Amino acid sequence: MARSNDLYDLPLTTSRGAGHAYNEGVAALLKVQSGGLETVAASIAMDPTFALGHAALALLGHEYCA
Repeated sequence: MARSNDLYDLPLTTSRGAGHAYNEGVAALLKVQSGGLETVAASIAMDPTFALGHAALALLGHEYCA
């Protein structure tokens, strides 16, 4: 499986596609733009074993009461 890095150049334990979606979602959230939550959720749909994606979605669910 090809790997990708996060926005801080740390390795992600997921596929390139899921990593790309995760990075786009986190970037949108950090810029307070719409679509971040859905894009992070899409990263989990691409790789259901992506732990960091699940952790981010859980945190966002708590923050946004989603």
